[in-house]
Amino acid sequence: MALKEQSPATRKTSRKNPRVAARSIDTYTVQCNKCSKWRVISTEEEYEEIRSKMKESPYVCDKKLGISCDDPADIEYNATRTLLIDRPGIPKTPQGFKRSLVLRRDFSRMDAYYFTPTGKEVENTQ
Repeated sequence: MALKEQSPATRKTSRKNPRVAARSIDTYTVQCNKCSKWRVISTEEEYEEIRSKMKESPYVCDKKLGISCDDPADIEYNATRTLLIDRPGIPKTPQGFKRSLVLRRDFSRMDAYYFTPTGKEVENTQ
């Protein structure tokens, strides 16, 4: 399972554009399929690569250099974080495009928006 951690700081959404992100993602993490510990992933690109292959190749601690299931978790859940699990198996965002996730006000789910290299929004059909 993959997870995106939301920062506790909240920006107000725009009345003209309700898609302005209410919270920003500040840490990308994945959960080990063997020991269930959370491992921090250093970049969004690396996270997207892992997420896109999660169904075929579940993440395990050994995939992170110098880490094993015997090591302590990189991050633990606490009340200062909002933890959201991203859907595994979504194809990697094409190079140059940007995938933006927006947390709904009721915290029920995230909506995904895609933007071309020129900044034009592309409709998400999922």
